[in-house]
Amino acid sequence: MNKLFLTIVLCIWTLSIHAQDDGEVSTTQTLASLLDTQPEKKAKEADESVAISFGSSSVKSKIYSSGDEYSGLRGMDLMVEYDYIYPKGFGFGITIAFNRTKVEDILTYQLFAGPSLAYAGYLGKKFWAKVDLGLGYANFFEKNSMETGLGGKSSVSFDFMVKPNIGIGVQLSTFSTYFGKSSDDDIKGIVRYGLSVNMRMHI
Repeated sequence: MNKLFLTIVLCIWTLSIHAQDDGEVSTTQTLASLLDTQPEKKAKEADESVAISFGSSSVKSKIYSSGDEYSGLRGMDLMVEYDYIYPKGFGFGITIAFNRTKVEDILTYQLFAGPSLAYAGYLGKKFWAKVDLGLGYANFFEKNSMETGLGGKSSVSFDFMVKPNIGIGVQLSTFSTYFGKSSDDDIKGIVRYGLSVNMRMHI
């Protein structure tokens, strides 16, 4: 009788140990499965992009060509940009901008090339925006003369993302140049505004 009792006790004790072991395994597996289902937090990466834009411009300043004075002239803008934006939104860029404006029968050209400081980022999933300020080399030339000096640039861009890495949008820009002073002690320079359509690729 005692042997039978001891045998039953040993069986119950053995089963309880197995039950406890199974409970520990299932608890561990449940915890692991919960951890596996949690989304991974991916670190934000810097955003690099290249853009090309084309549009029209309006020259606010007076332009003197062949001794005559002109104002309210309209021209054409072509611009290429590279931007590197850090995760917090601030970054830098490089801009090369070309302008052609016709004065009577004479074509005048303006060139700007220089670095810029930018702030940019996504507005939701489908829109991307940027504002920037730049300073660099400026050049104005026509058939009989050429001026070189300092140029400034500011712009605001809004893009609609047609693909995850490609956006199409509009850009409002302002360019101003300083070419020193004339013989009459007047400041020589040109201010123009531009409205362009741009395509941007994020790389």
